[in-house]
Amino acid sequence: MNEVDLAEGNYKAVASVIHQMTRRDTVQDPETVLNGLKWMAAQPDYTKLPFSYKDTGIQVSSWCRFKTMSGQEYVNRNNSEELLLPHSCGPVFSPVSFCNGLFLVVNGDLSDPKSQVVHSTLPASLWEELETDEFFKSLVSV
Repeated sequence: MNEVDLAEGNYKAVASVIHQMTRRDTVQDPETVLNGLKWMAAQPDYTKLPFSYKDTGIQVSSWCRFKTMSGQEYVNRNNSEELLLPHSCGPVFSPVSFCNGLFLVVNGDLSDPKSQVVHSTLPASLWEELETDEFFKSLVSV
């Protein structure tokens, strides 16, 4: 199936191709993948990982339920000694990983229907702009 067929083909045909690709013999078993992710998460300096993110990358979705942040500690924004574990984060590997204004909103607390969690990867320049926006700051509860 070529790019045009994937982009414009019917969902059944595209789903069939994806189904076949993800079940090839070249796909590693889940335990091997999990061990690799745990090893990456345990590295103190992601810049020293032996991967070339210019050519490829890795993305771990929160849907996969891997504990990718286990063993990591982060200082909170107020520079106090209290350490915080991020709910979800990861380095951006290439410009294509940026979502410029696109984000995922999920219900963060089922007991509070107004509670929403937004996961977004944005360029630093956009974050700088958002951090000066009073309306945006009123929505953030960090």
